[in-house]
Amino acid sequence: MSVAFIGNFMYQKPDDNAIGSFDLLLAYFKIEHYVTSDFTLYAMCEARPTDSPGILLYNRLDEICKSPQLTKSYSNICRHLVT
Repeated sequence: MSVAFIGNFMYQKPDDNAIGSFDLLLAYFKIEHYVTSDFTLYAMCEARPTDSPGILLYNRLDEICKSPQLTKSYSNICRHLVT
């Protein structure tokens, strides 16, 4: 499954609506059993040499994955930060 955020997140933070939509999408996928509790989230830059999704969104995804709401639903969620 792939999800795209539209914008340049090297210099601009993703807005709360985009992040909220992402949260809802993950919740829907869990309800419909499209993803399991051992779901792992990767950013494009973790798969190939690119700046995508941009450092400001990348850091925000890490915060989302550590949120109590998401870790409650996906107890084994894992983020592998590229340094």
